[in-house]
Amino acid sequence: MSKFEEYQLVASLWCIESYTDSDRVNSLRSETLAPQIDIRDYNISVSRKKDEIDRIHKLRKTNLTNQETNISPAGRILRYYPDRSLEDGLVFEESGGFISEDESPPWDTWFYFEQEPNERENILYCWIPLETVQFISEAMKSDCYDCLVWHV
Repeated sequence: MSKFEEYQLVASLWCIESYTDSDRVNSLRSETLAPQIDIRDYNISVSRKKDEIDRIHKLRKTNLTNQETNISPAGRILRYYPDRSLEDGLVFEESGGFISEDESPPWDTWFYFEQEPNERENILYCWIPLETVQFISEAMKSDCYDCLVWHV
């Protein structure tokens, strides 16, 4: 299993245990996994951002209740391009607060960070529970700069 696949599996299991539809604003924003850096900050190196995702993964894996499976629950992978974000709050409104006002997905969903070699764009991969996919897809229609894109 690759690092990407392992991190995605652990994130999906965590999100299934933690997601609450009745509180979209706070759901999947646990204090346990709260980031120690602003993943959108241009002044923070890609290496430091990857280290932060590794830290979140280790915390998630340590605190995960169910580690008995190698099969990921139903959901989708969302790519978040923080450098494209307008931070205009439209996606926040349309998603009922699930996507934050700065257009970042909840940090409990974050599982992998990379920089595209050719385009030099930063990408944060997020695992999105199946029950949220429809309203996230609708909210993404108000994202004019494609900072949120489904991974194929």
